[in-house]
Formats: sequence, structure tokens, C-alpha cells
Amino acid sequence: MNPKFKRIKLFLFDLEGVLFNDGDSPSELVLLLNEYFTDPVFEECKFGIVSARENDSLIERLHKTKNCVVISSTLDKVTAVDKLLRKLDLNYDSVFFMGDELLDLPLLRKCYISAAPSNARREVKRSVNMIFKSSGAENILGELKKIYMKSKEAPSRGTKC
Repeated sequence: MNPKFKRIKLFLFDLEGVLFNDGDSPSELVLLLNEYFTDPVFEECKFGIVSARENDSLIERLHKTKNCVVISSTLDKVTAVDKLLRKLDLNYDSVFFMGDELLDLPLLRKCYISAAPSNARREVKRSVNMIFKSSGAENILGELKKIYMKSKEAPSRGTKC
């Protein structure tokens, strides 16, 4: 159980290698994200995808995902998230980010909880707060939900999602 999750108001994910891998179905990913990102367990939270991927049909579909902000076509993820946090009136003390590549390290270092999937680069795994046992969107989101639910069950110190 990780009580730090009680502070999280924004869950951010890299796309390629974290939520989406070669051979994955874009349609299935969008359906899965709609399911998890609107789950009542996360009712007070927001979600986002921060990706260097250029705008394409998958990115366009992700923009239609409920309760999800999509930032794409950017190599400078920190600057892009800075703008998002100002818009949402949040700071990095309430942000979770999962990344897998060296490009993600600057943002991983700024977030309150940084995470990597099991298939992340070794350098990334050495830099994050937690490494998930799984990889692939369904497994990662399932593991995240379990961790988050356990954190909500723990005695509260006045902090919500």
C-alpha cells in the first residue's frame, strides 16, 4: 500500500511503450482508457497522456477519451505539463507520471510519484519511485487501480485524491 497516492489528482502516462505497444489495437486501447478513466474509484482525479508521438488517428481518438487530456507532438514534456498544471491549478506534488524512455526522465523527476512499467529501460527504472510488475495498458491500469484503492482504504490524514 502506498499512502502517497492519496495526494494524486492527476495521473499522467507516456503513450508508446507504456499504454500502447506494437501490435496493440488502437480501438481496444481507447475503450479500455474510457473504462478506467471514468471508473468511480478515480472520480476526483484527472488523467492525461503525454507523448512525443505526432498527431495521427490514434491521437485523434485519444482526444475523445473521457476524463483525459492528451498532449502530443512534444519532446519537451515538462514545459507541456507545466502549462497543463497552470490550467488545472495543480502542482507537481499532486501528479503521478509513468514513463519508460530516457525522454521521460525530466518529467519523471518532477512528479510526486514517478513510475515505470516492467518493460522500461533500465536507466528509467533506476530513477523512479516505483516499478510496476506489469506492462501493457490493461495490466498497468489494473495494478494502478488496486494500489489506488488500497491507498483510499488506509486511514486518512485529511487528503483526498
